[in-house]
Amino acid sequence: MDTKGIITKISRQNFSGTYRKLKETIDNNPNLGTPLMQSAQTLGLDLPQKVLVHENGSGVVHISYNDPEYLKNRHGISDADEILSKVALALDKITTAAADT
Repeated sequence: MDTKGIITKISRQNFSGTYRKLKETIDNNPNLGTPLMQSAQTLGLDLPQKVLVHENGSGVVHISYNDPEYLKNRHGISDADEILSKVALALDKITTAAADT
């Protein structure tokens, strides 16, 4: 499996606790995708940004999402570094909150 461009974190919670906290946190975050799509319309293929909560056979819960830097390179975005940094920071905070609480 090619995991290039995917960031994955291990959650300290069970699946339902991780998913619930992720949903609560996402509901309180701004939408940053529109300015990015103005920079590269093909980014619409990857937006809205998705976060996957998945549990392996050993019961370990993971949180995975596309690395904004990977999306930048994939779509040839060269004029939106500030927005991409905000997206990366928001995703990191959202997923860390869901994994650690």
